[in-house]
Amino acid sequence: MLMASCWIQGYAQVSISGPSCVNMTTTYQYIISGIPTGATSIQVCINGGVIATTDSSCYNGVPVPYVRVKWNSLSSGSVTVSVNGTNASLTATVCDVLKTGKIDSASRMQIIRTGTNPSFIYCGLSTGGNCSPVYNYQWQQSSNGISWNDIAGATTKDLQFSTVLTSSAYYRRKTTETTGNSLVYSDIAIVSVVP
Repeated sequence: MLMASCWIQGYAQVSISGPSCVNMTTTYQYIISGIPTGATSIQVCINGGVIATTDSSCYNGVPVPYVRVKWNSLSSGSVTVSVNGTNASLTATVCDVLKTGKIDSASRMQIIRTGTNPSFIYCGLSTGGNCSPVYNYQWQQSSNGISWNDIAGATTKDLQFSTVLTSSAYYRRKTTETTGNSLVYSDIAIVSVVP
C-alpha cells in the first residue's frame, strides 16, 4: 500500500478536463492536473483551434494549471498535454453557432383585406448551437418593427394565424437553444392589412 502511494506521488499521471461540446464563438478553459512536482516544462497543443492568449496552436514553457482555447474548426478538435514523458488528451466536438431558419420568401410579405386571416408564415429549421441541440420556438409580433411581444401559444416552427387581423403587423420567430442557452431571431415577415 505504501508503495502505491509513493508511485502516485512520484509519478502522477497528467490529465486534462473541460468542455467536450463547444462552438466557435466562445473561449473555453481546460484544467490541467497531475503535473508532477518539480516538472520544469509542459507542452500543450490544440488541434482544430488555438490558445486564446497567443493565437498559436501550441504552448511550450513552464507548467500551467489551465489553458484557454478558441476553436476554429467545424467538426472535432483536441487538446493534448505532454509533461515529463506522460501525455493526456481530450477530444471536443465543435458545433456551429446557433442559426435561425429564414422566413420563406413567399411568406415574407402578405397583403390581406381587413378581417381576414393571413396565410401561414413558414420559417426554416434552426441549426447549430450545441452538439445535441434542443430548440424552443416563440413567434413574436410588432406594430412598428421595433418593440416585440410574444404571441400566446405560437410556439411551433411555422406561424398559423388563429384570429383575423384588423391592422398591419410585423412577425419574427425567436429560437432558444435550451442546452447551451443561446438565442437568435429570424428575419421579419410583414402582413399589410388594407380596407
